[in-house]
Amino acid sequence: MAVKEYRHLLEIDPRLPGVHFRLGRALWLGSKDEETRNEALQAFQEELGIDPLNSDAWYEIGEINRQRGQLEQALQHFRKAVEHHPEFEDAQIALARTLINLKSPKEALPPLLAAIRLNPTNEVSHFQLANVYKALGEMSNYQKELALFEQYHARPYASGTGSSQQLPVILTAPQVTKQTLDSETPQP
Repeated sequence: MAVKEYRHLLEIDPRLPGVHFRLGRALWLGSKDEETRNEALQAFQEELGIDPLNSDAWYEIGEINRQRGQLEQALQHFRKAVEHHPEFEDAQIALARTLINLKSPKEALPPLLAAIRLNPTNEVSHFQLANVYKALGEMSNYQKELALFEQYHARPYASGTGSSQQLPVILTAPQVTKQTLDSETPQP
């Protein structure tokens, strides 16, 4: 339903800011096949043609590339997202995990530390930071971060009222793709 409405808005005015991004998110959330994912990617790219400072669009393109194992391209897009919005926590985490996958753990430290400053209780940040410290041979920092990860991972998540479970995914989904522990990156 949302996809149809976003497309209708774009027929009226293809330069409406934010609509290509929302179309891309709707397509990405509902994507079951590669063709739909490619449409989402194109929508994010079209958004950047209208608003080249849209850090959410830079991030989503990076996330698509990261999930496809196109790590160098992902890295470029995550860097742009962080450049335009340094307080974008998920972009900082995605930038770091891409650097980790590119075997640059030392370079991953600053974005992970930035993400932790933004949200000190994010389990994903602490898990990734533990991996960086392990790769760097800093075992005491590794143990500290692993303990923090376990502490934050074990806490119960806030539960909603239950009514949101009846709403379509597009209405309850986060603004951008959230970084999770199970996001495995294919190796090129």
